[in-house]
Amino acid sequence: MKKQLLLITACFVTTITFSSNAHAFGLGAYGSIGAGEADWEIDSSSSPNTPTFKFDIESQGFGFVMDTNVAKNNVFNYRLQIGYEQVEQTNQKDSKEVLNLKGVVIDNDFGFGIIRTAPFRLWLGPELRLAYLSGSPSYDNVEYNDFDIELFGIGLGPVIGANINLGSVVTIGIKTGYLFSKFFGSGEDKLYNYSEDYEIDDQQYFVNMSILFRIGE
Repeated sequence: MKKQLLLITACFVTTITFSSNAHAFGLGAYGSIGAGEADWEIDSSSSPNTPTFKFDIESQGFGFVMDTNVAKNNVFNYRLQIGYEQVEQTNQKDSKEVLNLKGVVIDNDFGFGIIRTAPFRLWLGPELRLAYLSGSPSYDNVEYNDFDIELFGIGLGPVIGANINLGSVVTIGIKTGYLFSKFFGSGEDKLYNYSEDYEIDDQQYFVNMSILFRIGE
């Protein structure tokens, strides 16, 4: 987790350095929760078949947020979130089988303001997500740490957000949306020299809250 948090911080500091040279912006932190389901297609080295499994998803995350247009009367805003996310996936046919994943997510929102007043902004648009997750499976609360899962994903979906401006500096942000994601990855059992390849279709809705401090507006 320390390496992931360092990577998140480094990416965000770099982004802020470039942004601060050109524009006023909002800077702060966010937290999110989500739920949905995933279809796993598994290509195993020990089987000629390619079975599929359905998993229920629960996720929680937190991290940094930057927005190029929190309170200004401009139509377009770009919102960047870089954060740490924990994902728990439970097999729909066997609730004792759980995948415990964690990693880094980068969310890019391209928003268009439909209500733009001094105290309130309502915007909507597409979100593009890039994700890296890793972890291990567990069964009946027993974790299999010798089995490593590694996934890379890209997601796209609609989002709608609201900014509530409190005074001249602070903004409370609320965002919700629905993401369709595609993951590719692999799993390796180091104890038994066994491997699998994964292709995953993920659908998830989420709610996100943030606090931003307006800089240069």
